[in-house]
Amino acid sequence: MDWTHRLLDTVTYRLKASFSDGDFTYGAKATCKARVQQENRIVPGTGGQELTSTHKMWVQTDIPEGARVWLPDGDSDAVGEAYNVIHRKEAYTLIGGYTGYVLYLGR
Repeated sequence: MDWTHRLLDTVTYRLKASFSDGDFTYGAKATCKARVQQENRIVPGTGGQELTSTHKMWVQTDIPEGARVWLPDGDSDAVGEAYNVIHRKEAYTLIGGYTGYVLYLGR
């Protein structure tokens, strides 16, 4: 079942590249089609702690946890406007077919 016609937004993201001098560096900017929805939710973090996400986003692009994401109306040159992917899971159709990813964003 194709649901890409519902991906009406375009987001900008940067993947973690390395860890240097006590901070992460990020790769080049890229864009992808997405569906972004504002939604507060408690999600599990990588260390098992509970984190609060402020946005839920559906994409077909594999964007891992820790990546920075700028919403469609955000300025991708402003680091302070970026959200972090704090939780992700694969999305499936009702008949079990893989369709993409659901990302939960927070700051």
